[in-house]
Amino acid sequence: MTDPSTPVSIASWNALAARFAKPERYPDVPPFLLKYDVRYPRTVAAVAAFDRDVICLQEVDVKLYEMLCDALWKRGYQSEWAPMKSTLVGCATFWRSTLRWRRNDLHWYCDGGGRRELTGHVALISTFAIDPRPDKERERAPLPDGENTFIVANTHLIWDDPDADPSQWHAERQSSELVSFLKENQHLPTIICGDFNAEPGSKVISPFLRAGFGDAHDVRTHTFNRPEKRTPGLQRARKIDFMLYRGTLRVDAESPALDDSTILPSLAVPSDHLPLFGTFRI
Repeated sequence: MTDPSTPVSIASWNALAARFAKPERYPDVPPFLLKYDVRYPRTVAAVAAFDRDVICLQEVDVKLYEMLCDALWKRGYQSEWAPMKSTLVGCATFWRSTLRWRRNDLHWYCDGGGRRELTGHVALISTFAIDPRPDKERERAPLPDGENTFIVANTHLIWDDPDADPSQWHAERQSSELVSFLKENQHLPTIICGDFNAEPGSKVISPFLRAGFGDAHDVRTHTFNRPEKRTPGLQRARKIDFMLYRGTLRVDAESPALDDSTILPSLAVPSDHLPLFGTFRI
């Protein structure tokens, strides 16, 4: 029997913005590898090589976004950039023009209140449709609303200092708020990509699981490696990047390999994160 579903390939990566690539954060990395004029051209080359239908990037500043647009628009991609309100660093989503783009929603988290200040963090939520019909048929009759439609949310949740007063934590509130925002279209297949700054099983991830989202990658898929605040000089590879999905989707995910001995950024990887890849059948 022929499978009527259509595969959509997605990549997600925290590209490491220049403002966060400080030598004191990466004592084992040669300082020249942290310079944006060394890293950014290699970042753009890596993203172009992803060759995915949708590419979700976090920690993208103005300079990197302009370089990415120069490289990817000529390859048939369209894009949207959503900066955080507090800085000109944010999330960027690129998609192939073969996808029918429906709309983009920008959602800045309302995560203040009490003793908390607003973080300015944002979610970029894109709605697409797949139209497999020949071009002439597409021109004669538009695809009905909701048909072959899916959502890709791109976000970067805040890192909460475990030593801080819990009243100052924001991340769990952000994840709950994103789940609530997506509830209106919960009938549509949805993929959430991003750096959640939290590990599997944490309170930050729980709202997604309760809302019916599954993790496309094994919990042992490590994506990030940097010395921890509590153990200076000691690295621990861990999973803080996610590709969550909900709805009538089947997924084939590629899991990166990273262990405690891997030093990032490096000549081969210009970020302190490894990218995630997944192919979803819509």
